[in-house]
Amino acid sequence: MFESRSETDASDWYSSIPARRQGRGSLSPALKRWYNLNEMTDDSAYIVVGDTTNRWRDNKLFIFDDTLLHESISQTDRARYCLFVDMIRRIPFPAVMRATVYVIRSLTESF
Repeated sequence: MFESRSETDASDWYSSIPARRQGRGSLSPALKRWYNLNEMTDDSAYIVVGDTTNRWRDNKLFIFDDTLLHESISQTDRARYCLFVDMIRRIPFPAVMRATVYVIRSLTESF
């Protein structure tokens, strides 16, 4: 479903969006930048982050904190394409974050 288009430090992705997608990157030190590539003519596709709803018809670009619960909704039969770019932000204790991610990855590899 995802195809990398980057050779830089940021991760960018083109993706065909499923009808409903929910996520939270509780350990991710990233700000998400989503850019809707095709034109939306109605309110059938949007993203909800916390108390904020962004309708892709009104704003093709949306930046949010990945640690917040977010849900992308597409109630249309049309294909919708979105560019994902993660902007890594500085964290106060990078070694602790790396160790935490390593432990979680090690524990979950068998799943």
